[in-house]
Amino acid sequence: IKNLKLINNELLAAGSEDGRILVWYWKNNTLKSILLNHSLSITALELVENDTLASGSEDNSIKLWNLYDEYVIKTFIDHT
Repeated sequence: IKNLKLINNELLAAGSEDGRILVWYWKNNTLKSILLNHSLSITALELVENDTLASGSEDNSIKLWNLYDEYVIKTFIDHT
């Protein structure tokens, strides 16, 4: 795990070295989802809106994720 972001009173996002973002129901330690779309380590996580998470990666991309429907909204490439 490279970094963590508390989403709300139920969800915690964890960015990993293998490019995955794991979203947990932290109160009962249950995995909600695994967000897959980065190819390298996650270096940053930030909540943009209630249901949107931004992730930065060593693959030089930033992605905006819909946390509840679990898809990439937008990808920004070549960001270092």
